[in-house]
This record gives sequence, C-alpha cells and structure tokens, in this order.
Amino acid sequence: MAAVRPKRWGELSASEITAFFPRYAREKHLTDWQFRHTVDALQLLLFDLAQAVAAREVDWEHLRESGRALGPAHPTRAAAMTPQAAVAANPVYARSAVAQPLPTSLVRPLRAHLEDVRQLHTEDLAAGAGAVYLPHALARQSPNAPREWIWQYVFPSARLATDPKAGITRRHHLHEASFQNRIKAAGQAAGIPKRVNSHALRHYSARRIMPRPAVRAGGALG
Repeated sequence: MAAVRPKRWGELSASEITAFFPRYAREKHLTDWQFRHTVDALQLLLFDLAQAVAAREVDWEHLRESGRALGPAHPTRAAAMTPQAAVAANPVYARSAVAQPLPTSLVRPLRAHLEDVRQLHTEDLAAGAGAVYLPHALARQSPNAPREWIWQYVFPSARLATDPKAGITRRHHLHEASFQNRIKAAGQAAGIPKRVNSHALRHYSARRIMPRPAVRAGGALG
C-alpha cells in the first residue's frame, strides 16, 4: 500500500502493478514460494476485493510462474542467457549449504533404481514422450535438453500426463502424497508408535547437522 501512495487502487495501471513485483522481490529477498504467495495476495486484493480495472490486464499466471527469477529468467532476457546462467538464476536448483554424504547402504539400491528410471525414460522417448519440464530460459537455449537423461526426475511419476499449459505429454515427478504415504507405511512396518512423516525426518536431519545450541534455539522459535 505504501508503494502506490498517494494513488488509489483504481488509479493503478497494469504496468505499475507488474513493475512492483520484481522490485519488491529484490528489496525483500523473497524466496520462490514467498514471491508466489505475494502474487496470490495482491491478485486477491486488487482483482477480487478492490476490483481494479487494470488488474484484469495483468498476466497473474505468468507472474506466479516466474517466481523470484522474474528478472533474469523473463522471456525478454532469456535469449541472452546461457543454460548455466538460467539454472543459477532459478532458486529451485540452489544447492544446500550443508552437504551430507550418501549412506553406503543406499548406493547399490539407488544405482539400481536409476537404471530402472533410465529404462523408463528410454521407453518414453520411443513412445514420443520423455520431455521433462525445464525453466523457460533453459528450454529456449537448449531445445533438446528436456529429453536428455541428465534432466529427468530421479523419482518420476508412474504415469504420463498431458501438461495443461504446453499440451505436451510428460512424466512429472512423484506426487508428494505418494511419498508421504510410503513414509507412513514404512513407519508402521517398523513398529514406530509415533506419527512418522517427512516433517519428522526434517527435524531428525536438523538434529544431526546443527550443533545442540542451534537446535535448542530453533525449537524455541517454533
């Protein structure tokens, strides 16, 4: 609200609304999900509540999908970016600050799993599918990249589905509900008399990685 004063909501133009998002994201250092929530909140405020005429001209879906990478990954700048720069600009591919070695007991089954996934990808390619979704800039710079093995999901869905936006048949990643159900089943099979979910694993990892004072401070903050 402070950014548009002394103007009223109905006096804003579509360009003023659109220009607000990248500036606000840079100033507040928003993460990808925080940016999308900001877009949702202002769409509700301007479009549904204030019923600003200019809000009807804003491409809200494009803003939501652009996320924090609206600046460098915007279509008008995509042609000038290398694939490496496109990946670096997208927070989805940001590496964790703490590297954890893979347990040796998981190396063999993970390799076997990757071989199965690779065979599945080969079958998808033969059927005319096998193109995974990639960020806009990367897809423009390397049109063959979506079909390359190195970009495929490690845990893909069991089914092919049609992308409603692009109209392309793809294999998306495993749905989070399936992952949660498998964790729950594993906890029950292990006889753990507590609720077992991915959030519990997150806390377990934090206790292993962080020093004890930091864990206690994090618990105090909720």
